[in-house]
Amino acid sequence: MKKRVLSILFVFFAILLLAGCKKKVYSVTFDAGGGSPTPVVQEIKKDKSATKPDDPTREGYRFLMWQLDGEKYEFTEKVVKNITLVAKWEKEKEDDDDDDPIVGTAEIKGVLSRRTITVGDEFDPFDGVTAIDKYGEDITADLETDFEEKWLTNKGNYRYYIWVYDEGQRVRVSVILVVESAESDDIVITAPEAVTYYIESGEFNPILEVSAYDVKEDEVVEVFVEDFDDYYVNSPGTYNYEVIAYDAKGREAKTTIKLTTKAAVNIPNTLPSSKISIEMWHSNGSAIEDALKKYAKDFEAMMLSKGYQVEVLVEKPASTYDDLRTTVVNALKGATLPQLVQNYPDHVVEYNSHKAISSLMPYINHPVWGMNPDVESEAFIDILEGYRKEQRAVGLDGDYLSLPFNKSTEVVAYNKDMFDFVLQDKPFPETWQELFALGPELIANKDRFIDAIVANWEAAGSPLDEEEITIIKENFVPFAYDSKANAFITLSRQFGGQYTGRNPDGSGRLLFDSSSVKSMLEYFGGNNDLFVIPERWETNYASDMIKKGYTAMAIGSTGGIRYNTPYEKGTKLFNLGVAPMFYDADHPNRKAVIQQGTNISLTNEGTPEQKLVAWLFLKYLTSNEVQEDFAILTGYSPVRNSVYSNDGFLAYLANADNEIKANASVQGLSQAKYQEAFELKVKAMAFQAVKDDRQHLFYDTPFIGSSATRTAVGVAFERVILRPEGTSLSDAINNAIQYALDEAGRIVD
Repeated sequence: MKKRVLSILFVFFAILLLAGCKKKVYSVTFDAGGGSPTPVVQEIKKDKSATKPDDPTREGYRFLMWQLDGEKYEFTEKVVKNITLVAKWEKEKEDDDDDDPIVGTAEIKGVLSRRTITVGDEFDPFDGVTAIDKYGEDITADLETDFEEKWLTNKGNYRYYIWVYDEGQRVRVSVILVVESAESDDIVITAPEAVTYYIESGEFNPILEVSAYDVKEDEVVEVFVEDFDDYYVNSPGTYNYEVIAYDAKGREAKTTIKLTTKAAVNIPNTLPSSKISIEMWHSNGSAIEDALKKYAKDFEAMMLSKGYQVEVLVEKPASTYDDLRTTVVNALKGATLPQLVQNYPDHVVEYNSHKAISSLMPYINHPVWGMNPDVESEAFIDILEGYRKEQRAVGLDGDYLSLPFNKSTEVVAYNKDMFDFVLQDKPFPETWQELFALGPELIANKDRFIDAIVANWEAAGSPLDEEEITIIKENFVPFAYDSKANAFITLSRQFGGQYTGRNPDGSGRLLFDSSSVKSMLEYFGGNNDLFVIPERWETNYASDMIKKGYTAMAIGSTGGIRYNTPYEKGTKLFNLGVAPMFYDADHPNRKAVIQQGTNISLTNEGTPEQKLVAWLFLKYLTSNEVQEDFAILTGYSPVRNSVYSNDGFLAYLANADNEIKANASVQGLSQAKYQEAFELKVKAMAFQAVKDDRQHLFYDTPFIGSSATRTAVGVAFERVILRPEGTSLSDAINNAIQYALDEAGRIVD
């Protein structure tokens, strides 16, 4: 019996609890007071505001306002009970002169009692309207109206009159003008498809990453939020809200954003004074590794100045990014992970499928430890939109599982002496077709320029032997592309094709088996006497080959552009030029430049305090100060907008115009300083070359298997470009595509 009573009490209190948790909803009813239409009843959650309906109309009356209990009702008020709003009307005067009749002897023709237009439309109230006097004479020019132009930019119902006088008598007719909302073609809204918020992780801003631009007026416009309820950020679940912007004519553009609200995350508000150690894994070369270790020491010193003892261990457990991925995957099977790991987006997808990655959103928005939204250079949205978008694309809910660190794109490095000779003061080519047209002349004049390069190697004290010189001349190909995978992916886009896609469930799709991609392969495969990849010379990087004269041009990463610097022991080998990526002349609207480079993720390894320190180090690595220093040091692109306007960064870019003389002695520098000055110029030239390419940057949505797909299409591209002599180009293309489908399909399908 006692158990039964307890059960009943439990159910009773559970019902009370559920009733208390359920959000109260109130009805807002409208009484149009004889007008029409009567607005529909609105169901409003407690402490939310009702939406002002379109104004009703009423013959002979002008609508003034909605009232509650005889007082004007403001639609910003919170609804806390059921209410009825009543329309207040004002009777319209017949005329300014009470003795002036409404109906006279004239006649007004062509008037429609109701006109419907959309916001922003041009409208003439006299269009199609004529008037004649009692004798049949045309008096259309005497028509008058009280129509107001301002109505055209505001959705609603309006009444206006048209009248005319004839022999002192007035004839008047009324028209109801309905102005409906309209979509704008001039507004471009940039907004995430999905965002994630963690409860209690600071105030949620529904338009934090939203912007709108009026392309016709060439200006940024304000963004508004519709259908957003505070309830969305207080209860875990998935919700939709709309963001809207208006053009100069009042026409609207809107888009829907999916919000996923998740439970609160335990992040300490304070750190202990005891020592906290964290670990970061990477797979970079010595230059970046040295930079990371320097930043770790600087971070430790900064934290110590604030009273915190922290230790950052920067470890390199693998020599390549793919090997690092394998190391992490193996560690997921039972070993210990670091707190931070460097990765590519598709690696994060795989790690996250094992629940190994922590969301960064609670840290980004944290009121104590987050990125400061009030300081531009520290704000989260100061990170370039393209990089933020890439991070959001890792998952399906817009969560941030990584932040960008060393980002780059591709750029053209070329032997300026050779190109200047064949161009004869004409501009450097912009399209592949223009470039390939120069190929035969570059080949015809290769020996003279290779001899000049050889002479400078000898002047530097590093002479090339006759056998190697012969090999260089026999194997000269004017144009080279460093990355065969990047070449396949980028050129597919440029020539109208697709590479991969992602299904709604997160699985991948292979889209490269198409006529457009095959046409691209036919074009470049058919010109493999002019265009190759480094494997043609049994090496991995064309930057090594351009310096000896094997090629006149090498396309590669801005992050590695310094390796193209043509010097040897304090001697300049030739003048180097840097240009933006080429595009297809037949598809100029498909300019595409790959966005590449790695990101850093926070794992689930360690205590809350370790994870917090790891976050603070990651925030430090993406800070304005570090990103400027890292960009100047390595040539990688800063991930923050504010860096590009820093005085120090602008001074760095000015190095692009510096003169580099024939050798260190003439320059008045040591060999080491000469090398540093030359590399600084080349890195600055690369930044200058790609500064207008940001709008053409692209990335591919990651999925499990996208890394294997990338490897497969790289092999496919190599098989087409370096096909054995006598092999049919068509067969090589079909076999290469089938190979890539089979290899990628082992994981993707």
